[in-house]
Amino acid sequence: MNNQITLGQKIRLFRLRLGLSQREFAKGICTPSMISQIESGRCNPSNHLLQAIVDRLGVSLSDVVENAHFNMKSVSLFWMAKTLLSQSKFSSALQVLDQLEVGFSELTETPDFHFHRALCLIEQDILDEAQTMISLLADPVSKLSDRHSYARAEYLLGRIEMKKQYWQTAQHHFNNTLKALEEGGISDDEVEISALIGFAKAQKHLGNLQAAWETNNRAMTALQRIGDLESQCTLLLEMAQSSLDQQQPIQSAEYAQRALGCAQALNNRYNQLQVELQIASTQAAAGQPELAEFALERIADELLKLNQSTEAGVAFAELSKARMVGGNLAKAEEASQFAKQLLPQNHHHYAEALRVEAYVAKENRQWELAFKRFKQSADCFQLAGSLDEYEATAFELSRMYAEHQQDGLAYKILADLWATRFQVHRRRGHVI
Repeated sequence: MNNQITLGQKIRLFRLRLGLSQREFAKGICTPSMISQIESGRCNPSNHLLQAIVDRLGVSLSDVVENAHFNMKSVSLFWMAKTLLSQSKFSSALQVLDQLEVGFSELTETPDFHFHRALCLIEQDILDEAQTMISLLADPVSKLSDRHSYARAEYLLGRIEMKKQYWQTAQHHFNNTLKALEEGGISDDEVEISALIGFAKAQKHLGNLQAAWETNNRAMTALQRIGDLESQCTLLLEMAQSSLDQQQPIQSAEYAQRALGCAQALNNRYNQLQVELQIASTQAAAGQPELAEFALERIADELLKLNQSTEAGVAFAELSKARMVGGNLAKAEEASQFAKQLLPQNHHHYAEALRVEAYVAKENRQWELAFKRFKQSADCFQLAGSLDEYEATAFELSRMYAEHQQDGLAYKILADLWATRFQVHRRRGHVI
């Protein structure tokens, strides 16, 4: 029988010596339920939280940790998994978490474990198992469970609905997450910021562009508060692309320049190249194809040297568009071929490259090839989930068929388009 005192038990003893309840002790540090979980051994505090607890107790860190019993192997594995998660290495993180399930029940029965494992499962598209893990985290239909766990469960449910592209229900769950955090006075930067970004994406897909812009700015404020430059850079790039999609090149350039400042502060060449790619794309859209072409050639070459083949493919796709706008059709087609070699076929920019080839074929009056490339591009946009681009390309193809007296094919394209649109609207109108 093990009579060693645990870390949580030592914290409880020091707290009781101060005559403080869990609620009084937690004020300004974390939630009372988090203190309860730590003291009962159901959750291990982060380094930051442990230091805050020690400061509140008025003792040294060694006073709390010395001779306290906790399984360092399980803690090390768990932090390794969380590090892999922060690097978006979800498959590797899931493997580490699966190792913990054998022999470390004191950790794998905690809400923290359930949350991170569910997150890995969602990113690996193992949604049914993720739902089961969420049910262990908290009852998603009841606010009577631990408030923090409830907020995390709602966030995870929002991620699942995003995977399914059920934007209405995703928006509902993210909104519940943010409300639970605010009403409970809970500080969880990771969940709050991720929920805000997910909320903005749902709003954008539902056509609420102004609301999405406001929500992204809330996320940006939160990222600035915690000093996360890398995430600021990523979000600013997304906002720049969104502005470009909405035909707002000046605002897009402003966001891209801000992102470049973050990337330069990080001293990360890959991040800088991503931002420069966005700026060059904005220049091409704003009617400066020659300037953009020079930059895109350099960026594509550097990305290839860094073994970033997908991003290089994006650069070549943007280069093909810039060359087409500049009237250099042969060079535009050459760049599109490079893009297709580097990109997966379900990528938005693979479809962009195909559409460039369609326009080149159209200009050269190669009608059969133009029909084929427009159809391939439309199908690829649909596969990539770029529904606005899919609709625009499908309409273009339908018009071309009609102009060439192929009315049956023109009507078929429109029928497919309306069927897809109906399915999308049904998803978007899925009200709880």
